[in-house]
Amino acid sequence: MTSHDKPSAEIVDFPAWLLQCEGVRQANKYAGAIGLPNATKLFAVLLLALTTFCGCAQRYKVTFHNRQEITTSSRPKFDKVTQTYHFKDSQGKPVVLPGFRVKEIEPL
Repeated sequence: MTSHDKPSAEIVDFPAWLLQCEGVRQANKYAGAIGLPNATKLFAVLLLALTTFCGCAQRYKVTFHNRQEITTSSRPKFDKVTQTYHFKDSQGKPVVLPGFRVKEIEPL
């Protein structure tokens, strides 16, 4: 039995676009040469991890009592001592708002 006839220890079903990626094919070639696990599987795990971490960066909509709205790039935090909300706006600039002006905060 030649090395080409050996059955694979693990069969992983990946989307066709992932298998056609030149970088993945090259990584598989080099990973096999140095004894690393299947690079396609490793790439899929890294892609899943990146997707998960990107989901953590959530934006919020802050609605005022006068019906004006602001989109934030960070979660508003309420400071009980000063009775204010602290957050970063959509451009990343720090904002401080008095608590009595805020009617609602909801994730987008």
